[in-house]
Formats: sequence, structure tokens, C-alpha cells
Amino acid sequence: MHDKVNCSARDCPIYYMREKVRGDLREAHSALERFGVPSW
Repeated sequence: MHDKVNCSARDCPIYYMREKVRGDLREAHSALERFGVPSW
């Protein structure tokens, strides 16, 4: 589970999973940025 993923070709299903996660993280990050810096 902690091994490095060696698949970087566009025809590899792992590549598409990683790209989806990248997009999901960008979306979540932008949603969190809307709240600003916590004041506590």
C-alpha cells in the first residue's frame, strides 16, 4: 500500500485515478480557502 506507483502512462488506469484525486483535492482546497484563515 505504501509502495511507489510506477505507472505514469496515460493508458494506465492508476494514472486516471491519480488525476481524479488531483482534481478532487484542488476542488476541496478551493472550498476550504473560501473560509479564510481560522482566527482561533
